Amino acid sequence: MKKLLVLLTYILSFSALEAQVSNSLTISGYVTQASTGWALQDYPVTVTGDNGLTNVVGLTNDNGWYNIIIENGSVTGPNQLFIVSVVDSCSNAFLADTISNQQGTVDEAVVNFQVCANSAEGCQAYFIWNVSNNNPLRIVFMDDSYVESEATYFWDFGDNTTGLTANAEHNYAEAGSYQVCLTITTANCTDTYCYEVVVPGENTGNDCNPFFEFNVAGPNPNGVYEVAFFSVDVPPANEVQHVWIFEGFETQTSSNPQYAVTESGEYTMCHIVYGVNCSDTLCSTIIVGNNSGTCEANFAATISQFSPFQVNLANQSFTNNTEASYVWDFGDGSTATSFHAEHTFNQSGPYYICLTVSTSNCTNTYCETVYILGTSPQDYAIGGQVFAGANVADIGSVRLYRLDQTSLAVELIQTTPIDSGGFYYFENVEEGVYLIKAGLNVQSDYYNSYVPTYFGSQFYWLDAEPVAVNENGFSYNISLIYSNNPGGEGWVNGNIDDGPYRLSGVAGSSASLIADANVFVVNLSGNPQKHQLSTENGEFSFSDLAYGTYRLFADVPGMICVPVEFTLSGENPGFTIEIVMGDEILSVAEQQEILIGHVYPNPSNEVASVNLSLRAAQKIFSSLTTTSGQLVWQDSQQFTAGTQTIRVPLNQVAKGFYFLVLRDAQQKQIGVFKLSVIH
Repeated sequence: MKKLLVLLTYILSFSALEAQVSNSLTISGYVTQASTGWALQDYPVTVTGDNGLTNVVGLTNDNGWYNIIIENGSVTGPNQLFIVSVVDSCSNAFLADTISNQQGTVDEAVVNFQVCANSAEGCQAYFIWNVSNNNPLRIVFMDDSYVESEATYFWDFGDNTTGLTANAEHNYAEAGSYQVCLTITTANCTDTYCYEVVVPGENTGNDCNPFFEFNVAGPNPNGVYEVAFFSVDVPPANEVQHVWIFEGFETQTSSNPQYAVTESGEYTMCHIVYGVNCSDTLCSTIIVGNNSGTCEANFAATISQFSPFQVNLANQSFTNNTEASYVWDFGDGSTATSFHAEHTFNQSGPYYICLTVSTSNCTNTYCETVYILGTSPQDYAIGGQVFAGANVADIGSVRLYRLDQTSLAVELIQTTPIDSGGFYYFENVEEGVYLIKAGLNVQSDYYNSYVPTYFGSQFYWLDAEPVAVNENGFSYNISLIYSNNPGGEGWVNGNIDDGPYRLSGVAGSSASLIADANVFVVNLSGNPQKHQLSTENGEFSFSDLAYGTYRLFADVPGMICVPVEFTLSGENPGFTIEIVMGDEILSVAEQQEILIGHVYPNPSNEVASVNLSLRAAQKIFSSLTTTSGQLVWQDSQQFTAGTQTIRVPLNQVAKGFYFLVLRDAQQKQIGVFKLSVIH
């Protein structure tokens, strides 16, 4: 199973961090996939004792490693046996090994597991899923399967509906639990992965509160500080899950963990809380030692009812010393030293406001991002944070596009930079439906590893999740999609033009080269390998590509692009390809008279049709592909001269946007139509 780069989707690893005592038993090891040797992340490992020990379950980390500490598992006396087990995810077989503490003389044991040993070599089905931020009945499914060659996909959504695309989204009729299965098939293998997906069906608010408190005890005679953390206002444990990240690498998954610290100083603690329909993260600096428990900075910020540019800051700090001093940093270059504060900003935007409280024996700082609206009542402000993996985006920008959901016309409204905290902010946004797209600048440390990404975790505009703006909102976070190619001797270059048909529908307009388009090279699973912007002449050039089969396409919001498939090899290490974009594309201008009208009905449910006018009998090849190039249907028919109709069955095609591509007997492209499928 491939390593996933969505931090909040999975629990990391379960590891006890307290100093191990002599009576404890540590059981650890790796869980890997037999056919590939890949580490399996978040794989449950169970330890059961023969002395009435309650089952202890640990999860592997992103390296496939688990580490379970059993208190009193190695006491001197009668021999104790422990059964270490996993369930094979492919065969559901129970795999187990037994270890002995040898009457308390063994306090460490290593047990490794290999699973999926009998699965079909060359493919392993897997997917991840998220609940739509805008519709709690809509689930977005993302394929994360391993395939060694081109595969077909079959989704069973658990409600008597199916889909055939690699990535899919599905609207359920009602809330509930659904057994969703993805089956992938290649020329050499077939594999199925199933998971019970919980559809919330209603917005219950963000119950994932990451706020926490902590106490510091010590140091003890051995110089160890005991730091205890407590979750604040968190729902029952069966509703949410926790991840605590101490200093960037130590992890626990209980609601109230404890840590042993051997040195005084400042430490960073991040608390992640997530559930079925919510997730949130809070990171804070913890000061250990030097009587750090005697002061803790905190404040509450509210926007003045008299001015949308003014913030009122109520000091809520705790200190045992009446001689404390306070320093406010308002995030715009201004400061203050009063106990409470108010500040008027010159312009709207997100501001990172910090309060530092100091006494003779402690210093503590609390910071919070405050959004200054400064907008008129009829407009709104929206924003969020952009992430590059586990890091915040450093240098980049975010674009806001207005979307007409009927015509699919797209208009760029605003562009705003990403600040040093990864935040972005738009103001004076009228009520309507929008697309939000984030990208990094070439100066970014992460530019080559992450592609421009729309809200909804997509890098193609037709697949992006629309944002309906009817109130202020600052939770439109975007996790940039990771791209990676091992590199090699392959290359592909070319240019982009908008074709004889533009999105406006004006036929016969002259083609023009397209600058600043995002050009992507993706693999057959639709995962991006490389990306770049086209030049002012509409040109692009990729080098250092590993040999293999790829698809090439460009993203220009509001314009259709049919991916072009190509294969790089020692015999053919490179290609020059022209990408033609537009609403409807005809490869040869003289062939325009072949087509009569458009695809109808559009949107379509069961069958879509397109009419042809043929001067002579000929064979026509038809294919239906996803916007990322996955083939979902194809056919060929021999037609006589005259008016003819091609019909496309859609009863087994998942909801979404598709391309209907027509070619003649010489495989020349006659036309391309965008088709919306609804069920």
